[in-house]
Amino acid sequence: MEQLIKLGKQIANRREQLRQTQLDIAAIAGISDATVRFIEKGRPGVSIANWVKVADIVGLDLSLTTKKMSDEMRKNKNIDINPNDD
Repeated sequence: MEQLIKLGKQIANRREQLRQTQLDIAAIAGISDATVRFIEKGRPGVSIANWVKVADIVGLDLSLTTKKMSDEMRKNKNIDINPNDD
């Protein structure tokens, strides 16, 4: 969950740059300040919807990128990267 911790820190840093409190962000997002704290700490139990909402409020865009996977990793995970090729 290292990525969530890193993302949470980025959200916290951005919130601080904007001079907003966790309570401010929680009120705007319609969530509890505890949820904002959990996000900033990188807790995995928070819904993706709340992560996206908070990131958007502080002006950050969450996006996914494709990463390289070795053939061995794909075999271990039973992933077919060409599902339409028979």
